Amino acid sequence: MIPTLPRFWRLIIPPLLVGAILRVLWLLIWPRPLIYDEMDYHNLALRLLSGEGYGVQLFPPGWPLILSYLYRITVPDSMIGLGFNVLLSLVTLVLIAGLALRLADHTTAAISAWIVALMPSYLVANTLLMYEVWAQFLLVLAVWLTLHRTTTMHDMVALAAITALLALVRPFWLVLPLVLWLAAPPPHQPRHSLIMMLMAQTMAVLLVLPYMVVLSRTYGAFVPLGLNGNVNFWIGNNPQATGTFMPPPYGYWITLSAQARDATLLYLQEHPMHFFRLLPLKLYHLLGYEAYTGDWVFLQAAHNDAFDPHFLATIDWVLNIPYWIISGLAGLGLTLALAHRHTLGRLWLLFGFNIATYLIFFGVPRFRWTLQFVMILSAAYALRWLVAMWQQRHPPSVARLAAWRRMRL
Repeated sequence: MIPTLPRFWRLIIPPLLVGAILRVLWLLIWPRPLIYDEMDYHNLALRLLSGEGYGVQLFPPGWPLILSYLYRITVPDSMIGLGFNVLLSLVTLVLIAGLALRLADHTTAAISAWIVALMPSYLVANTLLMYEVWAQFLLVLAVWLTLHRTTTMHDMVALAAITALLALVRPFWLVLPLVLWLAAPPPHQPRHSLIMMLMAQTMAVLLVLPYMVVLSRTYGAFVPLGLNGNVNFWIGNNPQATGTFMPPPYGYWITLSAQARDATLLYLQEHPMHFFRLLPLKLYHLLGYEAYTGDWVFLQAAHNDAFDPHFLATIDWVLNIPYWIISGLAGLGLTLALAHRHTLGRLWLLFGFNIATYLIFFGVPRFRWTLQFVMILSAAYALRWLVAMWQQRHPPSVARLAAWRRMRL
């Protein structure tokens, strides 16, 4: 006799299979050369693989480090990293569905899984040799560990390791345990949970501290895990800033990064309202549209200016329309969660922290995308509520209900 799968897996396997097929097909049908940051990450991974060491680089070392280990156990090919993204994306799908089950019910879990499986940006992200898929996986895993009904010391050690790995990608997340204590408190007494989170926070700092010391000594000045913060600060706040990315002058990337920061600080001191004038623009670019729109994926990535602009506009619509629908449902889900004092409402503190850290710099939807799972959970929660309201207003007839039950038997 073949044992039956638990209900959760019976609901999750269909979207998991569909998501896997779509991701693999997208990866194989639209191959493209590496560009910009992708090429830098790939080359830095090869440098680590060859034993040269990381040295003082613009980018934090987290993603090149992971790529170098992947290349070491397989082959030094960028397709290995993209395949790793696909695998992480599928595991993230299961974890998001698991969070939905823990926060709500099986229906919400199934809706969340289907959204992650089909949402276009979740397909496109896997085709870029970038760290966003890895960062989102770490964040979802951290929330999943924190919401354990019986959080153990092993969970806290794992959370410290996750925090260190995440900080080596995005340094602001070094305070992840403290943010999680506010956004997704462990199911213990407040004092006990705070002690455990402080222990995880301390362990995470101790894990990354040796690298920060070595890097700062090599550079001759304090470096908070990476140098790109200086130039990103200039991009987002210089006199010509538009709220989103703009190419910095040649040399600002490393050699003039400190000068760029100092010049921007001086300008903001002389024009203090400039920063606040840019805030609405930064928020628009962070929240107004989907990540990886047509220009990024097809025009820049393919190095081909001959694409029909109507085709690019179509790609933008394909990416943006699902995002706008999810955003509307997420807003409803947040409202419901706050009204019911549901834990899901507190998870938005995690989302808000992520957005706030980038308002210091500039806004692009890539920076929001790593916390998009909070929007998806809220959208699924809202959709489940709407279905329940519709069922209450349109109850099934006795005959249809009896026929449905016979089919179930």
